[in-house]
Amino acid sequence: MPRRINIEDIEELERKYLQGEKSSDFKALIIKKEKFNVEYSDVHIRRLLRAFGMLYIKPYPIDYRRPQNAKEYLYTTLSEVIKALERIYSHEDIGIGFLDETHPQNRANTQRVWAFNKVRVKKNTDKHRINAFGYYAYRGKSCLVFSEDATSDSVCKALEEIRRVNE
Repeated sequence: MPRRINIEDIEELERKYLQGEKSSDFKALIIKKEKFNVEYSDVHIRRLLRAFGMLYIKPYPIDYRRPQNAKEYLYTTLSEVIKALERIYSHEDIGIGFLDETHPQNRANTQRVWAFNKVRVKKNTDKHRINAFGYYAYRGKSCLVFSEDATSDSVCKALEEIRRVNE
């Protein structure tokens, strides 16, 4: 039984990868005796995959609802808000920060995959609600406010607490 996988077999694996097959299938493809007539240990398979230029990494999760131009949208909106506030208040009286409600993810990002480059996975990123409002201050004091629910009244109470902390 040959102990090496030949170049044609490697090219077939690359073609399958480029066609979208999952990288976990590579291990199965390499160790299938009936396919390539070779047998490798797990350690040697990892060496082979690294030799192919693959990385053993966690996919970076991207929320499927995130717009393509999220960063541009944030900068545009923030500059418009600052201009509007500066018409009413003095520069020193304006507190700038980011308020967000936090939720833990119901799926841990511990899965690693073999890939030739960074992997991005679109997946369901729904979360369980804890109802904690975090305020990260760019100018002022940051704080965390816990609430029983996530209604508009709760957001108003969180904003009142942020104002109290920053007086």
